[in-house]
Amino acid sequence: MDFLLREVTTDQGMVVYQDTELTADTVSIGSAGDQLIQVRGGKIQSAHAVIKNAGGQLTITGVNKNTFVVNGEVVKSHALSVGDIVEFESHQLTVAQPPAGFDAACEITIDHDLQDHALESVYRTSLADTTLGKRLPAYLLSALVVVTVLLWPISAHFMRDNPVDPATGHQQYSKASAGDVLWSSGPLLPAHQLEIGDDCSACHKVPFQTVQDEACIDCHQGVADHFAYGDTAHGGELGALHIDLGVTECQSCHKEHNEPAAMVVSADSLCVDCHDDPLKVSASSAGVEAVTGFDSDTHPAFKLNYLLPKIVEKGTGVGVEWYNQLHLEGSAQADLSNLKFPHDVHLDAEKVQTAGTAEAMVCSDCHTLKSDNEHFESITMEQHCSSCHDLNFDVADPERELPHGDPRTVVQTIEEHFVRVYTDPDYKPAGSERRRRRPGQSVGAEACKESPFDCGMKRATIEAGIQFTQRGCVTCHEVSDNNSDDIYARWTVLPVKINHDWYGRAIYDHASHLTQRGKTENQVCSSCHEAGQSASSTDVLIPGIENCQSCHGDVSVDNKVLVNCVSCHAFHPPTKEQL
Repeated sequence: MDFLLREVTTDQGMVVYQDTELTADTVSIGSAGDQLIQVRGGKIQSAHAVIKNAGGQLTITGVNKNTFVVNGEVVKSHALSVGDIVEFESHQLTVAQPPAGFDAACEITIDHDLQDHALESVYRTSLADTTLGKRLPAYLLSALVVVTVLLWPISAHFMRDNPVDPATGHQQYSKASAGDVLWSSGPLLPAHQLEIGDDCSACHKVPFQTVQDEACIDCHQGVADHFAYGDTAHGGELGALHIDLGVTECQSCHKEHNEPAAMVVSADSLCVDCHDDPLKVSASSAGVEAVTGFDSDTHPAFKLNYLLPKIVEKGTGVGVEWYNQLHLEGSAQADLSNLKFPHDVHLDAEKVQTAGTAEAMVCSDCHTLKSDNEHFESITMEQHCSSCHDLNFDVADPERELPHGDPRTVVQTIEEHFVRVYTDPDYKPAGSERRRRRPGQSVGAEACKESPFDCGMKRATIEAGIQFTQRGCVTCHEVSDNNSDDIYARWTVLPVKINHDWYGRAIYDHASHLTQRGKTENQVCSSCHEAGQSASSTDVLIPGIENCQSCHGDVSVDNKVLVNCVSCHAFHPPTKEQL
C-alpha cells in the first residue's frame, strides 16, 4: 500500500504541509519509535492501532483491543471514508482523497504540547517502576531513627552516674557522649560555653524539661529590664504588660543552641506584632504609640527626655530639684541646664581659637565620648574652660583668681583679698615691685577715708556684687539674688546639670556615625546637631526622627541603611546608675 501522510502545521499564521510517503501493508500508529505514525500521549500505547487497505477499503483497528475516537465515537475498529476524523487523545488524523499514484492518504495534526509532555514523562521513574518495595525500607529507617536519636540518648543519660546537687536536689549531668549531641540543635553561644562548659544541668535543671527562667536569673541577676518576675526591680507594670502580650519567659526572645549563634532575636516582627496598636501601660502613663516600621507613616515622632530644674526654697536661699519630663522633639520646651553657653561663638574661628594652637575649636575639645560609644564625659570648668577663661577679679592683681565652686567661698576669697589689700602695708600683687603703702590705700583704687578694714570690706562687697550680677559668675551661670544684707547669703549660683541622655529608652552608637567621608569633625557633628547656629544653651540640639530617616530605613533599599527595632531600642536598657 502506497500511503501519503501529510502533516499540517502553522508557522507565523501560514499553513505548512509536510508530506511523507509510506509503503507498507499496514500503517502502524503508536507512541513507540518504530511506529510509522508516531503520536505520544498518556493513554496512547506504544503500538496502538493499524490501518489496512483491503480491496480499496481502508480500515483502522486497535491493537490488543485499544480504542480510539472516529468522528466523535469511541471505537475499536472502523472502516474509513474520505473526511473521517480519527482522534488519539488531542492528535487528529483526517482521511483525505489520495492523489494519483497513492492508495490512501491522511492529514495529521499533532498536538505538540501533548507530544512534548508525553516525551518528558517517558524518562520519569518512581519507586513503583523498580523492584524495590516501600514498606520494609520504611520500617527499617523508622527503627534506625528511633534507636539512634531517641533510645541511645535516653540510655546514655540513665546508664551513667548523674550526681545529685545536695543544695538544690537537682541531678548534675554533663554532655558526655555523642548521643547527647544528637539532641542539641546547635552549639552554645561562646559566652555561655565559656561559663558552663559541658554542664548541661547548669541550665536544664530537670532532665527532659525546657530551661526555666530561674536558670537564667541565677547568673543574670540585677539586669535592669522590663520583664517582671513579680517585683518592680524587674520591670513592674511594663514587664507585666509584656507577659499579658505573650512574652512569658526568657526564651520568648532569647534562643540558645541556634545557628547562626545569636542570643537576641532581631526580627522586627518580635516588636511590631504587638506594638501595631497603641498600648497603655498604666492609667498614669502616656502609653506607647503604635509602631509598625521606621518611616514617617509607621513610626511616631521622637520624644526627648528633658532634664528640668525645679526651684525650691532652701534655707535663706533657693535650691534646685531635678526631674525628667518627656516632650515631643521640636516642642517649645527649652533646655534648662542653668548654664549659659553660646555654641556659635565658640565654633566661630574668627572669634575663638584654641589656647596654645590658635586653631579653631572642634567639638571634641569639650565633648569626649565615653567607652559605651553613646554618652559623653562630663564637662568641667577646670578641664575644658579654664585654659581660656580665667577667674581673676582684681585688675591690680591679675594673678589672683577666684575658686570655682561654692559661692560662699568665692565671697570669702574676695573679702580676704581686699581686706589684706587695704590693711597690709607690705601687700603687693604677684610679680609687682615691692612698695610699702599706707593702710587704707589700694593701688589703682580710690582712696578710702574709713578704717582699712572697713575699706577692704566695702570694696569686697562691691566686687562680690559685680561678680554675681555683672561679670564673672553670672557670665556662665544663672544666679539667684534674694537682696539680703548678708553677702554670704544673698546670691545663689544655681547648680548646672547637662542632660546626657535625651533618649532614655533608646540606644545610639555615636562612634559608628563619626566616620563620614570628606567631612571635618565639626561638619560630621553638625549633620545632626546644629551647634553652629545656636546662640544659647537653652537651644535643644537633638535631631528628630526625620534626620535618622534620611539615612536609615526598616527595609533594605538603595541609599538606606537597614535598621531594626532592636538597633535603637534595647529590651533590657541599663539603669541610670549604670549610665
